[in-house]
Amino acid sequence: MDFELHNAGRELFKVDITQVQAEDTVTFLALLNFNVPADRPDFYTCLLNIISFLDRHFGRPQPQFSYQVTASYYLEKLGTGEERVWTGSFLAGNEQNCSLSGPGFLVYERNSFLAVAQQSVEPNNVHNCLAWRDSTTEWQFSRISSFIFCFQTRLNVVHPFFQRFRILPATRGRQERRHHTVVDPS
Repeated sequence: MDFELHNAGRELFKVDITQVQAEDTVTFLALLNFNVPADRPDFYTCLLNIISFLDRHFGRPQPQFSYQVTASYYLEKLGTGEERVWTGSFLAGNEQNCSLSGPGFLVYERNSFLAVAQQSVEPNNVHNCLAWRDSTTEWQFSRISSFIFCFQTRLNVVHPFFQRFRILPATRGRQERRHHTVVDPS
């Protein structure tokens, strides 16, 4: 199933593709955020589908991707039990940026991606990365909603990937972010 759905929720396996102009008029960043629900029974298959998506849409040789694993997660307010869903870093200015794969972005290597991804989503790793023991906040990590595998690469504006998803730059001469969502990027 390969269809577009704007504003698709965290409960879906999807990829959000964003195009952002880089330092000149011919180089653009391609940002691919794969959302994998934490409770998805075929989680491992979704990881394989991420690899297949990159292979299918970028071929060989692939451009160099960097990536990190982050999450959407529930926070619970101490004392009241109120919950909210959060994505990314909860504590502004804190060095902890909600990266479950370590500080900063990693260079994507097809052969090691599965091992890094699986280690990143292990419950102990998630708890260690999202439990703010040394911070004063009334909000505490409760549970994961979805894992987000964030990829980025630089591409020429005429790269077929942008054409395939109809996210070509605006012709009005101003910088814009172009966006496309694909649900179930199998």
